[in-house]
Amino acid sequence: YIGVSVPTGRILAEDLAIFATIAAQYGRDEIRFDHSQNLLIPFIKNTDLAEVISHPIFDKFPIETSRFQDFGMTYTGNEYCNLAYTNTKDISRELLNYLDEAFQLAQPIRIILTGCMNACAHRNIADIGIQGVAARDKKRQPIEAFSIAIGGTLLNDGHFNETLKGKVPKAILLPVIKDLVSLYVKDKLENETFFDFFNRIGLVPFQETLIDSLIAYDN
Repeated sequence: YIGVSVPTGRILAEDLAIFATIAAQYGRDEIRFDHSQNLLIPFIKNTDLAEVISHPIFDKFPIETSRFQDFGMTYTGNEYCNLAYTNTKDISRELLNYLDEAFQLAQPIRIILTGCMNACAHRNIADIGIQGVAARDKKRQPIEAFSIAIGGTLLNDGHFNETLKGKVPKAILLPVIKDLVSLYVKDKLENETFFDFFNRIGLVPFQETLIDSLIAYDN
């Protein structure tokens, strides 16, 4: 099979038509999507792989894996949902690309961004769940902001992530999340997953990191 990342789950109709043509020609006329909104074409013969991946569509949707973009997920956001407090798709794409450029990880980190408390993208089972919230700036003007939750998983009977105290304005979301990931990168054990790291150190170090980041980036 061949799999590609579809950032934030968005794909143009003409691009999907190209994948459908590839699936019909080289597979069994079948396309699948995984729970991270990535696209899979099953039943590709090994002898055809080189020819298939030479198609220009794989320049736009590379088959090389990433530790953030491939495992991240988001939902519609305030573009099409009147319950959402924030944009999600554009912010998520920028955030995950930013983190992929900043870190080279052995273990993936699953980041899910949703626009409101209804959590349509199931942010409560993410390593890092980001949720749009109502907020105002120092001049009492409405702004896009987010709450951050840490330590979710579906493994071993599951665990809902735990929300940190503090709202993160959209303007500083990227460096704040980078600081939280940096805590993991700096102090993790060899081959330790993000959830195992969270289980070992608890919520307090993440809360302290968030508070320090909010102070440092406060304008």
